[in-house]
Amino acid sequence: MKEKCLLLYPPNEWQRLVGALRQKPSFDTDMQQFQTFFIGGAHEVQVDRQGRILIPPKLRDFAGLDRDVTFSAMVDHFQLWNADKLAKKLKAAEQRMKDPKFMERINL
Repeated sequence: MKEKCLLLYPPNEWQRLVGALRQKPSFDTDMQQFQTFFIGGAHEVQVDRQGRILIPPKLRDFAGLDRDVTFSAMVDHFQLWNADKLAKKLKAAEQRMKDPKFMERINL
């Protein structure tokens, strides 16, 4: 089973993503299923004065978030992970990057 995390988008990137989805065929059943899960499961959260956000229980359960969580930066959004799961994922990624063909495959 793939490890789950939450994707956190700043408002401008969320709007860009929604705009891209509007360009997709709305009667495609795969696209409908994706939108039902991804867009339908989205929640706007507010940052409090101490820089904290409150994650709804349903989303915490989905991503297996418990006491120790951590952010991981992506190009246009953040990921919110269970700290132990992210540590394992990063260790596996580090091992993959030791393969000289890995960087060749991703063309960097």
